[in-house]
Amino acid sequence: MVLKIILVLIAVQLLESNLVSPHVMGKRLNLHPLTVIIILMAAGSIYGFIGILIAIPFYSVVKVLVKDFRRFYRLRTRKSLLSEEI
Repeated sequence: MVLKIILVLIAVQLLESNLVSPHVMGKRLNLHPLTVIIILMAAGSIYGFIGILIAIPFYSVVKVLVKDFRRFYRLRTRKSLLSEEI
């Protein structure tokens, strides 16, 4: 009986950590679940446990910064093109 409980707990933990968590994080942060898994694996192999803890927040911040800088640059170049036409 104890062996069955342990097997069920291991199966549930594996499913939750490998499927559910990346999917939920991805939806909330607008990240693909595969991206979350790859980021966690890379950060874990390079920086260990601390890397796993800070990988997704760091990636999210960098993603937002890059997206905002691209938007700012596009608006700036569009504005300069419009001012040259006038």
